[in-house]
Amino acid sequence: MICATGYNRKLEPLVGHLDVLDERGMPRALAQRAAAPGMRFVGYVPRPGGLGYMGKEARRAAKAIASELGGG
Repeated sequence: MICATGYNRKLEPLVGHLDVLDERGMPRALAQRAAAPGMRFVGYVPRPGGLGYMGKEARRAAKAIASELGGG
């Protein structure tokens, strides 16, 4: 599942019950690290050229999920 929340995170209603967010509502684990089995958060690290970086981060997360599921 891909969930694009835009500039407002608003993750609590979606995943708050899974204990994957910190006290500020930010993901505890990012990109390649699993927040929960098969769940990754991408795009939460501010970087210059953010969209390009998010693309790289997304590819790494997808590879990690595929590996976790036995497909890579």
